[in-house]
Amino acid sequence: MFRSDGSLGALEGDLVHHVCRETGMDLRKINMTSRRTFQRLLTDERHRVIYCSIPKAACTTFKTLMAKSLGWTRDSDGMAQKKYTSKINAVLHRLGVHYLSRYTPEERFRRLSDYRKFIVVRHPFTRLYSAYNDKIAHRRLVHPNYYRDVVREYFAEGVDKNGKLNLTLEQFLTLIAREYRSGRFVNRHWISYNEACHPCHVTYNYVIKLEDLRDYAPDITNLLGVTSKEIEQRNSYQLRNGTSATSRKGNGYLYEEHFNTLPKKLINGLLRVYESDFKLFGYNVS
Repeated sequence: MFRSDGSLGALEGDLVHHVCRETGMDLRKINMTSRRTFQRLLTDERHRVIYCSIPKAACTTFKTLMAKSLGWTRDSDGMAQKKYTSKINAVLHRLGVHYLSRYTPEERFRRLSDYRKFIVVRHPFTRLYSAYNDKIAHRRLVHPNYYRDVVREYFAEGVDKNGKLNLTLEQFLTLIAREYRSGRFVNRHWISYNEACHPCHVTYNYVIKLEDLRDYAPDITNLLGVTSKEIEQRNSYQLRNGTSATSRKGNGYLYEEHFNTLPKKLINGLLRVYESDFKLFGYNVS
């Protein structure tokens, strides 16, 4: 059993392990030999670190920090986010950072046992709003044709003349609440942390929460070898360009102003979908 080193990220990891045991989520069966189970886990061989990369939870920031820790120095501040995301994925590949799904079962199990592992999370509803704003409101969702049929079943005007999804925030969230479990409206940008990273079956040594990113800087430095200055520089760049994953607004969360007028029934439906994420990572709804 992993023992906490007393740092903030490690203590959050201890909370996750406790919730897994108390709720019985660690007894649920998943296929630990399937490549799909490990398709979000990036493996840094030099630092012997595994990072569960979750879209809309600062994954581009942490991929950039991983690349810098391995010697990459060409950060492209002027590059569009979509192009930058593609570039950083290619950079990591060249640096030898690959998803754990590429390894043989024996290689995967050895690394899961020997390497330090971390996950980065934010409030589930803030992440949902970020996914909506980026992928739906700004029409950046790749392969929207996968969802046209189910969208039209619920909302006749939900697909525009160009085939892009044309949904309000409430409509988008309604589709998740009603069709996530059926598999008809699931996407990596709003899949639950529990399903993407399997925290009750993969023992994460560190859990980093974006709401208080600066407080976790020592953990990030310990894991990747980057400096606090490099962490702050990357976050400051995203703040300047409106893409920061920091999820606080004063003493609250960014999602609140967008969710406070939604029907209670819809909120309850979303809570059922993301119940495990709220429990595992200690989040609540105001």
